[in-house]
Amino acid sequence: KKQKSEQNLEDKLRNVRFHGELLKFRIMKPIQCFRILQVCIDDFAYQNIEVACNLFEACGRFLYRNKITHERTKTMLATMMRLRAVKNIDVRHECMLDNAYYICRPAPASERAARKVRPPMHEYIRYLLFTVLSKATEEEVAM
Repeated sequence: KKQKSEQNLEDKLRNVRFHGELLKFRIMKPIQCFRILQVCIDDFAYQNIEVACNLFEACGRFLYRNKITHERTKTMLATMMRLRAVKNIDVRHECMLDNAYYICRPAPASERAARKVRPPMHEYIRYLLFTVLSKATEEEVAM
């Protein structure tokens, strides 16, 4: 029975990822993905957590950045995170929920690593080494 349940979960995850890809290519309508998410949130336990996380990983950023679906995705994410805080969920599922959330809503630019600022001479040397330098231009760069 456990092996059948694991196989069933793998099938569900494969299908939900496929749904996410179909949505990103605009073959499927967002309402269908929201129905899947709503079913998962209504029964927020083990397999449904994994299904919801996989769907958010597959198409969550697309839904979040789309003007039409932004608000609904935002409320779904908020509901999911509220349920995560209220229910007693194991660490693996908590980690999956956090990953799905931050895939949809990445950290603000201030929290991300800033681009390293190099002096102009270093930038020029990097340009020569990584862009211009090849076997054919070796002598030109050496001058």
